[in-house]
Amino acid sequence: GLKRQLAQAASGKGKLVLTDPEIIELIASMKGTQEDTGEGPDPKAASKVVMHGAQALQQCYERALKKNQALQYQAGVKLTLGLTIKGTGSVESVSVTPSIDADMTQCIKTSAMRWKFPSFTARSVDIEQSIVLTPKT
Repeated sequence: GLKRQLAQAASGKGKLVLTDPEIIELIASMKGTQEDTGEGPDPKAASKVVMHGAQALQQCYERALKKNQALQYQAGVKLTLGLTIKGTGSVESVSVTPSIDADMTQCIKTSAMRWKFPSFTARSVDIEQSIVLTPKT
C-alpha cells in the first residue's frame, strides 16, 4: 500500500496526503522544483530584474561579435534564457538556448547567476525568458 502510494505520488500520477515531515521532504526532493507549493516571484519584479540584467547580456554579445565573424553577418540573435530561482531570490541555474557562441553563452550564464530576485514563498521556480540581442549601431 504505502510503497505504491509513494511511487504514484513521486511520479505525479497520484495524490497522497502525508503528515510525516520526513516523507513529505522525500517526495518533494524526488519531484524536484516543479511541485513546490507557495507563491513564485512577482512577475513584474522578476521582469525588472531580467531587464536590468539585460545590459550585461548585451555586453557579452558585443564581446562575442568582436571575436566571432559568423555573428557579424547576422542582424542579431534570439535566445531563450532559462532560470531556476530559489525562494531566497538567488539564481540556482541558468540555461541558454541555442548556444550560438560558447564564450558568449558562458558569459551570459555567469552574468545571470549574479542576479538577485525578490524572495518568495515557493522553494524554487523555473522562468523562461526570450531575449533578442542586436548589435549597437
